[in-house]
Order: sequence, then C-alpha cells, then structure tokens
Amino acid sequence: ISEIWRDDDELDAIRVHAATAVMLVFSAFVLEIGFLGTGLLFGQTDDAGLSGRMANHRVVDSLLTLFEYGLKLACGMCIWKMPSVVHIDHFAVGGPRPVYFLRFAQWSLAVPTLVLISNRAFLAELGFRATFLRSLPSLVLVFFSIWLAWLMEVTPVYAWRWPLLAASGLAFVLAEVDQVRLCWQCRHLELHGMKTCMVIYQVLTFVFYTIVFLMGRFGFVGLQLEQYIYAYCDSTVKVLQGALLALIRGCEDAQTIHLWYAEAVAYKKDFDAILKMAHVPIFAIRTDRTITRVNESAVELLGLSSGSDVLGKDLNDLLVQSSKEAISRSLEKMRKDQWRNGSGLFEVTFRQPSSEKEAFLLLNLVPIDLEVDGVPQSIVAIGQDLTELSELKSVEEKKSRLMAVVSHELRSPLHGMIGLSTGMIDVVKTEGLKRQLGMVRSCAVRLLDLVTNIMDLAESDKRKKSAETLAVMRQKVNFLSLVEEVVVMSRHAVDKANKPLIKTGVELRNLVRDMERVPVVLGNPYKFTQLVYNLVTNACKFTKQGSVSVCGKYLEDKSILELSVVDTGCGISKEAQDRIFKPFEQEHSNSGDSRNFQGMGLGLAVCWEIVEQHGGSIRVESEIGKGSSFIVSLACQKDEFCDPVCEVPELDKPSDEPVPVKTPPAVPPIRRPRRARPLILSVDDDEVNQEVIRSSLQNDYDIVCCMSGPSALQWLEEQHRKKEILPDIVLLDIQMPGMTGALDLSHGGT
Repeated sequence: ISEIWRDDDELDAIRVHAATAVMLVFSAFVLEIGFLGTGLLFGQTDDAGLSGRMANHRVVDSLLTLFEYGLKLACGMCIWKMPSVVHIDHFAVGGPRPVYFLRFAQWSLAVPTLVLISNRAFLAELGFRATFLRSLPSLVLVFFSIWLAWLMEVTPVYAWRWPLLAASGLAFVLAEVDQVRLCWQCRHLELHGMKTCMVIYQVLTFVFYTIVFLMGRFGFVGLQLEQYIYAYCDSTVKVLQGALLALIRGCEDAQTIHLWYAEAVAYKKDFDAILKMAHVPIFAIRTDRTITRVNESAVELLGLSSGSDVLGKDLNDLLVQSSKEAISRSLEKMRKDQWRNGSGLFEVTFRQPSSEKEAFLLLNLVPIDLEVDGVPQSIVAIGQDLTELSELKSVEEKKSRLMAVVSHELRSPLHGMIGLSTGMIDVVKTEGLKRQLGMVRSCAVRLLDLVTNIMDLAESDKRKKSAETLAVMRQKVNFLSLVEEVVVMSRHAVDKANKPLIKTGVELRNLVRDMERVPVVLGNPYKFTQLVYNLVTNACKFTKQGSVSVCGKYLEDKSILELSVVDTGCGISKEAQDRIFKPFEQEHSNSGDSRNFQGMGLGLAVCWEIVEQHGGSIRVESEIGKGSSFIVSLACQKDEFCDPVCEVPELDKPSDEPVPVKTPPAVPPIRRPRRARPLILSVDDDEVNQEVIRSSLQNDYDIVCCMSGPSALQWLEEQHRKKEILPDIVLLDIQMPGMTGALDLSHGGT
C-alpha cells in the first residue's frame, strides 16, 4: 500500500465542502427520524397482521436509511474535523492524487445498504431475513467491488492496477445484473413501475460515480472537483433514493388504506343488508339504553308502522319490569368484564306500544365500535322470537301435569285389577275361572310394568329438557337381598300367553350370594330393583336354552360394584348394541322381527336412565349365537358390606319367666278401649282400591274406609271426641281431589 498523503494545505478546501455536505446529510437524517416515528405510530394497532406489515415496511426501511445516513455523517465529520487516513495514488494521470480511506470504508457499507433497500422494495413482504439472503450475492459483490477499487488506487505495483480495476468493474456489473434480474422476476407486483424507476435511478447513480472516479484517475477531472462531487452527491443524489423509497411506501400505504376503505364500505353495505333482511329482531342501542336503530323484524314484532317510532326512546319503555332488571344485570356484567364479551343469552318480554300484547325474546347483547378507553359506542341486541315457544312451554307444563294425573289414574285401576284378581283366585273353585283370572292378573301386571316404564322415561325426558338435576334417594341398598328378591320374582313371572317367562331348559342362577363380600350401594332401592328386574327378565326372554346368571364383582381399588347379567341366548349384533339402550329399540326392530319377542323396547332404556341417575355406567358385551352380558358399574361404600341373607326366624315360644310390670305413663293414652284386632283407616277416592284393601286385609284387621280427606278427618275428630278407638295404621292416597293426601296428613297430625 502506498504511503500517507502529507500536504494538508491541498486538503483544507475539501474539508470546507465536507462540512456543507454534513449539514445536508444531517437535515435528511432528521427527516428520516420523522418517517421512523410515523412508522411506529402507524404500527400501534390491535391488528397483529397490520402491525407486522407496518413494522416490516416503514420501520425497517427507516432504520436501514438511518444507518446509511449515519455512515455518511461519520465519514463527513471525520474528513471535516479530524485528521483522516489519506493515501497517495501515484499512477493517476496528471500527478499523484489523495485517496480517502474513510470514503471507501463508508461506500463499502453504504452502497450495499442502498442495494438492500432497493431489493426490499420488491421483497419486503417476505420479511427481512428472506430479503437479506436473496440480496446477499449482490451485497458481497458490491462490497468487494469498492475495496478492489481502493486497492487499485493505493497499490504501489503498476502491474496490479488494471487487473484490480477490471475485477472491481466486473463485480459491480454482476451486482447490478442481479438487481435487474430481480426487478424482472417481480414484474407482477403492484407499483412495479415506480420500483423499477428507483432501481434505474440507483444504477445510474452508481454509473455516474464510476465515471467520475475513472475521469479522476485519467486526469479529466481535477482533484478538488472530484471530491466536491463525492461530498455533494452523497448528501443529495443518494438521499433522493431514500425519498423515492418513502414515496413508494406512501403509495403502498395509500393503496392499503383505499383497500381498507373499500372493504369497510362493503362490510357496512353487507351489514345493512343483513340487518334489514334478518328474520330475527335486532336493536342497536347506546350504553344508556337509547335506541338508535331497529330492523324490519323488530318493527313487525313491536307492531309499529316504522322504526322511527322508537328511535331515541329508552329500551326500558318497551319492556316489562322483570325484563328491565334482566337488561340492567346484563349491562352491568358486560361493564365489569370491560366490554370484552357479550352478555350471553337471557329472556326478555316486550310489550307492544300500540296494544297490551307481549312478545318473548331470547336476547344477546354484543358491544361494537369500541372507543380508545374500551367503552362501546353502540351495543347490538340480537333477539330470537320465543313467543310461540312460550306457548309451547305452557303446553309442556300442562302435559307434565297431565302425565302425573294419567300416571295416577292408570296405576290405580291396574293395582285394583291385580289385587282383586289375586283375591278371587284364592276364592273360586273352578279351574277355568281361575285360569281366566290369572290371565287378567298377568295382563294387568304387564300393563302396569309398561305404564311405569313410560312414565319413568317421560319424567327423565322432562328433566333433561329443563336441565334439572334429580335428587337421588341415598338409602343403603343391600344387593345381596335385592338380587335374591328379583330372582324369586322372575321365577314366578309369566309372558303374555300366561306361560312361565323362564323357558324349559333354562336355569336362572344367583351367583351374587357366592361373593365373599357385597358392598353397600347408596341409592334408590326401588329403582335398583327395577334395574335388575328389567335386565333379568330381558335375558330370560331371549334365552331358549342354557342359563341366565346374575353375577357380582367388587373392584376394591376403585370402590365399584359390578353387577352382570349373563345369558346364553341369541346374542346382539354390533349394529344393534349401539341402539338397544334407546327407547322403542330392540335387537330385531330394524328387520321387522321384533314381534317374535314381547315388549316395546323400553326396559333397557329405563335401565340406562336409572344407572345414569346414580352416576354409574352400563355396557353390553355380546356375540351372535353365544349370548350377551350386561354389566352395570356402581359406586359403593368402601368399608361397609351387606349382611348375609338369612332364613326368616320362627316366632319365639312363650316364656315361663315373669314379665316385668311397666309403670303407666303420667298422661293416659288416647286408645283406652282394648280390641282383639288392629284397626286400619283406608283413605282413597278410588272404590276399586278400597275394595282391594278390604278383601285383602279384612280377615286379619278391622277396616274403616273413607272416600276423601275431609271425611277421614271428620271421622278421626269424632272418634277422638267420643274417646273411641283410633286407627293403628292409616293407608292414605296422596293424590285425591279437594284435599291431597299430604294436606290430609298435616291436618290429621294436629
């Protein structure tokens, strides 16, 4: 490398012009800081995509431009104020020339930065990393081109001068060819013409610098003129490229804003059309409940001639009192939630201004047009007309009451038929008549079972629709005795032909009593009996040969009792296993063969409901031709087990030992007269039930029958007044006209 330039007098004039250039670059630097602040301001938005776009375009471009301006400022300040490293170009035509090392160092970083900025005009959407990697070959070529030019000037070996100049020029040409190629590849982009013009301007600027550089080497341009051109072009011509880039970004932003405006106008038109044509009532209100807009469905719902009749009015003026409170609660909930979410669905009742008619709506409040402080400018109330559904609700309530009455009115006669036929079978002597009475009883039992299943399913369906939770009875259930009882009942069960339900060649086995320990389960003993009875009778119905076994398994680690009903019947197909727990579904119901077997397909559906009510599970395992297994899993008590089933003990024989004499109480008992037989008071409005009770109990008890609650109370008062015998037991019908059984009981207790 050549020696250092020693003549400072010739460099003084160059320092003065370097100072002027510094002032010009500084003004551009301040202007670019303003562009950076604008980019940061535009990037402050809730839209992550928009924020990323603004940061990627404006902010990154401004930072790159500021970096380039900073290099020029540093270079100019060093040439102006501080002694700089200046070498000698010995081989320049016209005599030695000074070579500023700092100017080449600044160019080696500033020119690649300008190339990167130009390429970002085409590739900014890909992100900074992708743009940098795509531009890296050009950046490296430009960097080496500048330093090769510097070596060409400062080399003391003339033979290296021309090869270095050729290598520098080749690297520069290759870099610019790559830029032109990139410009052609991105010709489909918007504003491609403006971006191409910026690249052309950059190429012409670099060519101009090259020409001035070569003219200086060959003596066509003087030393001071060459340095003046470099100083002022760095502060004007290259700065203009940054202005062109800012113009391109401004045009892109203008296009984006125009697109947003067009989309906003289109969305508004679509929203207005949806609002107008929607078949649900929609209100727009302010936070103070002032109505600002209504659609045609809302106008029709309120019985108005036009929407202007309610604009500006308070929404509360159209609501009943309870609905006003519901609106207030919903708005308060949204306010506490800082208007981030809607109110959720709630019911309100509108009263038409022109009449006293009421309309029931399911309403949802949604905040829109949030201001800077988060308070919405408007709230949209979207409703669903439930007027017809409210009428259906009343119908549903009437249906529920009807089901309760029907349940009582159906079950009472059936119980009467069963009781009377059972009593008559024990009395009559003729075998034919006994057989007919047995058929009557069998039909009544099957009908009672059907009514019970239907009522249970209806009650479960009602509970699901109303989202009510069932308060399950929590009694201790002894499955050891319960299964034994079900097995005994099933052995005496008959089908509709009055034949035994358990066919010849089928053995019904109770294997639960073989368990070492049977845990206690908390639940409804009646429902559990119904569950096991349905499973056992269902298995007996489909088993023609083999056995039906009731098995138990205690899973101690999980505190679960598994009860299984296993049969060797016809089996259940995979397809049918998915639907047999639904009402009115049977194994062969799809093939039309369901009438080969008795029943309506309700038993397993009732089992499913019972298990679900008790928080358990039921599943089926089956194979066609080999049989089925129904497994019920129920939570049980961990440390409490059932007592073993024992035989009924015989009555103790009279003892010869003396019986201790009891001291009579201070208050004499009400039942003073002694009687030979207990007295039963039966209170029921159904004469059939009274007859069943009388015929069943009259051999061992004295019976008094009252057909209503008031008559029973009157009889009791009369007995008490006369100090006559009071009943030992009262059989009280709960559902009676006039005075219910519960009310009768409360009066009777006092």
